[in-house]
Amino acid sequence: MTGPLILLVDDDLPLRQSVAEQLLLRDMRVVEAGSAAEATAALTAQGPFTAILLAGTLPDGDGASLCPRWRGQGITCPIILLGGKTVAAANDHIAKPFRLGALLGRLEALLRPPAETTRPPPLPLGPYQFHVDEKLLVRPDEGHKVRLTDKEAALLRLLHDAAGAVVARETLLEQVWGYRQGISTHTLETHIYRLRRKMEADAAAPALLLTEGGGYRLAP
Repeated sequence: MTGPLILLVDDDLPLRQSVAEQLLLRDMRVVEAGSAAEATAALTAQGPFTAILLAGTLPDGDGASLCPRWRGQGITCPIILLGGKTVAAANDHIAKPFRLGALLGRLEALLRPPAETTRPPPLPLGPYQFHVDEKLLVRPDEGHKVRLTDKEAALLRLLHDAAGAVVARETLLEQVWGYRQGISTHTLETHIYRLRRKMEADAAAPALLLTEGGGYRLAP
């Protein structure tokens, strides 16, 4: 068996056996200890462990004292305290009596690998690659990078999604700024001007961000 290796420390033998049985049913390996001394010996002889289930009170010690001591000795695996006092050195604490399902759910949550965060691929935008999440335009051929503000990135995303079609001025104001139709403002024009200065070789003669038909579009 190559599943997670769990150190189960509790002097309550019936409880310990019940927990161990459930862990084994979930393809976990279990080392049992009924005292602080047995647990400390197991850490040295049979570790490293994937996680530790540690009783809050033991015949020769308590979990609240053992937990920070083990952390100081380099034990980094998750520790769940079973009863007793909660301490910062433990990852979780569950009061006794507890339901086995609740304990196992907490253990499995601690053992679950963190979800991988995958960035969406960049969007092609003329000579640039548009990294939406990073609000960044990158020109691979020159290594040139352009930082965008939140509003600039939102504008480019809307225009890109239009696939070369004209997006009306009113639509951009409503979706990026939440403005209602009929409001007089130069906010959009100011942002378009700034974007052109960042993106275009010649902002006075734009080739990427075009004005057309009462709105704006991106050149294909």
